[in-house]
Amino acid sequence: MSDRDPIKHADSRVEFDTSEMIPPDFDLDSALNKKGFAEFLAAASGSEAIDMEDAEQIREHFEVFTMKESSKIELNAVFKNHIKSELGISLGQEELSLIDKHLERQAIEDPKGLEDLKGQLNAFRENPKVIAQLEQTIAQFGTPDEIEGILQGLRKDRADLDGARDVSSRLGRMKLGAQVALSYVGMAPKESRETKETLACLDENYEKVGGNKGVNKILDRTDRLIITYEKQLALIKQAQEAKATLEENFNKTRSELLAGITEVAGMKDQLQKRAEESLEKIMKGGSIKDLEKAQKQFERFGDFADSDEAGFDPLENIDVEEFQEKLDESLQNMVFEEISKAIEKTNMGTNALSRLETALLPMMKKEKVGSLEGDDRREFFEAALQGASDRLGDSATDKAKRLMIARIISKLNQ
Repeated sequence: MSDRDPIKHADSRVEFDTSEMIPPDFDLDSALNKKGFAEFLAAASGSEAIDMEDAEQIREHFEVFTMKESSKIELNAVFKNHIKSELGISLGQEELSLIDKHLERQAIEDPKGLEDLKGQLNAFRENPKVIAQLEQTIAQFGTPDEIEGILQGLRKDRADLDGARDVSSRLGRMKLGAQVALSYVGMAPKESRETKETLACLDENYEKVGGNKGVNKILDRTDRLIITYEKQLALIKQAQEAKATLEENFNKTRSELLAGITEVAGMKDQLQKRAEESLEKIMKGGSIKDLEKAQKQFERFGDFADSDEAGFDPLENIDVEEFQEKLDESLQNMVFEEISKAIEKTNMGTNALSRLETALLPMMKKEKVGSLEGDDRREFFEAALQGASDRLGDSATDKAKRLMIARIISKLNQ
């Protein structure tokens, strides 16, 4: 296999190689002209004097500096995508600057840790590509069950032909027809009776394949096919094992990378602040749609906190029960008012029940009202309908509407 073979590299992590970024003919002056490197070199050296004629020492610092700069770009992208995907929050310059400062400190205080981080970033980037290559390999050759089925058929065909050829060789073609015929009346030798079906099949196709010589050719071709499919089966199983290993390594690398977000000084507090602000902003909208959006975002933050990759709780500084009660109360009141308005605006007459049900549908079709779902949701709608019914007056129209509301409530329990 080639050096780029995905199966060969499935068990290894992608390591960071500075030789790809630092030219072999390192130029000290060019390095010092690189934006930010002189400042980094001064900070990295601390109180120790730097020998500006020691190109090798400065080259080592430049390698760390280069790792730091490339890691900034990749780590920012990883964290931005993760937080946006999981929390719906877009990291701004304030959050990204925290990541940059974290890497600046790590490059000076723990360059080995920075090298490990760069290796994780490379693996995070490259492993999905190798996994995709393995998936293409598996798709190209089919599933193990499919190949096993083909092999089973080929082996059976080979055994049948081989057995028929051996028997016909012993009996001779002059006797084959008589042996087969006698086997039907129970007078043939035991061997012929046991191979009756095989012999009959061979007798039927014997001339077509060119006698024993033709059978031998078929057997040779079948053997080659068996070998080919056995190799394919081994390759597929190897690819599947390699893919599983890579996926396991990728998930581990992903977890390690994302856990690092809490190691960035100030990031946890900043994200919690952003989470609170996002909820407050949505709540200010005041419509049912806004409150439902707030409910989804609130649940999203909670799900994130419960996940294995969280590392922090966006709702840590919020009284979760109090917030949910407030949100439920606001939503229930607004839904109740909409139900009451729909009942009030519905006129009597032909198809009055159907028209009232249609008017109520935008509210009644909601699968959740705040945190209420299932039986709790149904009980809320029963209470809301009953409350709207109690608001009605004593006119003939209102009495008729009460009857229709009672019917709708009864249908909720069906």
